[in-house]
Amino acid sequence: MTIQTGSIIVNKGIFRAGNENNPHVNKLTFILYGGYYDKQLPGFGNKAIGCHCCKFDMYGKVRNKTWTELA
Repeated sequence: MTIQTGSIIVNKGIFRAGNENNPHVNKLTFILYGGYYDKQLPGFGNKAIGCHCCKFDMYGKVRNKTWTELA
């Protein structure tokens, strides 16, 4: 699934992709459009994923190794 937009703002709601018992295991891509001189959202700017008085949950497949060591 691909979501293409300028920004995503959740206001007093819930943005949820999957849950603990049923994670979203397919590819989920956010493509945010906008440039430096484009319209800005107050407090967020542009090309933002924002949450105002809300809950933002994303559950995906379990990853056993969540870190790596750099040389």
